[in-house]
Amino acid sequence: IALQLGNRSPHASFSAGSMMGLVIVSMMVSIYFFMHGGQHQIAYAFKKYLLKQAIIHHELKPYMQPVVSSTDGRVIGGEILLRWLHPKKGIVYPVDFICVAERSGLIVTITKQLFVRVKNELLEIAPQLPEGFKVGFNIRATHLGANDLVQDCVDFIGSFKPGNIVMMLEITEREAIVYTDTVYSNIAALRQAADRQRLSAGRL
Repeated sequence: IALQLGNRSPHASFSAGSMMGLVIVSMMVSIYFFMHGGQHQIAYAFKKYLLKQAIIHHELKPYMQPVVSSTDGRVIGGEILLRWLHPKKGIVYPVDFICVAERSGLIVTITKQLFVRVKNELLEIAPQLPEGFKVGFNIRATHLGANDLVQDCVDFIGSFKPGNIVMMLEITEREAIVYTDTVYSNIAALRQAADRQRLSAGRL
């Protein structure tokens, strides 16, 4: 079977059998890709898209797990936990999306959004909190090298009366810390910010 392409073309026709061969080869390549990990790439891309939508629509919510004094039973702080309040599925726990967040790099954006949300919610109850109330966040090791980490922390703690809130950063253990110049600089800047906060609290 020949399909005419044009009278003036030096390649005026080609074999339909050749075209079918190309189609078959393309299908075989697609099947091979799908059978050897392609389905995982598709699933990852879809989960990443859903997570981006969750960030845009502010579906990722902070929950606080209380930290209780072992001596008198008082609540002296809290660890911030992340939950995804899906509009259809309800609560989605980190085990189902945190790997996608870390692999895609979205975890830093999520954590920054979490800082702001927790700050705004704590400001409403700050007068009722005990002095030195500890608020703990988990951050990824790579986040320690982010250029805006220090400013985000300063913005958080600077929103409260000096000494009212103690911000704590816990580095997750899923990856090693790579000590770059930025990481060293951030650690030094965070220490300086903490010292300034303690001095300010001491003047009250």
